Amino acid sequence: MLTRMPSTVLCWRRTSASKSSIILMRETEGPAHHDCSVFISGLSGEWQEVAQDFRNKNALAWLLQPAKSLGAEYRLISKAEIMADDARIAKQYPGHSNAAPPGSIDYIALSAIGFNAARTKALAYVRTRTGTGVTLLIRSNSSWVRGSKAPTCGGVA
Repeated sequence: MLTRMPSTVLCWRRTSASKSSIILMRETEGPAHHDCSVFISGLSGEWQEVAQDFRNKNALAWLLQPAKSLGAEYRLISKAEIMADDARIAKQYPGHSNAAPPGSIDYIALSAIGFNAARTKALAYVRTRTGTGVTLLIRSNSSWVRGSKAPTCGGVA
C-alpha cells in the first residue's frame, strides 16, 4: 500500500518550473537490472533479513493504492499504458538512446519494500525511464533516511 511507503523512496528531482504531478506505475516491480539483483543477493549481516523480505514481497506484483497525501501531487497509471507508450516511442524514434524521448510518459516504477522484523531497516527499488536504483534506508526517529554508510545500487536512488 502506498501509504506505508517511506516517503524517502519518492524523492524525485523536478525542476522548479515543473508543475506536473508525479506519475507512478500502478503495479510494483522488482529489479530486472542484473547488477542490482546481484547487489541485493550480496547483502550480508543485518541486511540479509531485509533482502530476503524484499525478495519474498517482490515475487509477485502488487497494486499501489491511492493514498490521501504523499506530500506531492501524483497519479497512478497501469503498466499496460506505459508499454503502449513504449511501443509508440519505438515506432516514432527507432533506435533511441536511454534519454527520455520528447512526449514520452515520465514515470516512476516502485518495488514492494523489504523490511527487517523491527521495521528499522528497509530496501527499495526505483526505476524511471532513464535509470534504476536500489537503496537501503534506516529508520531515524520518525523518518526514513539513507544511511551515510548504507550502500546503494544504480543511479536513481
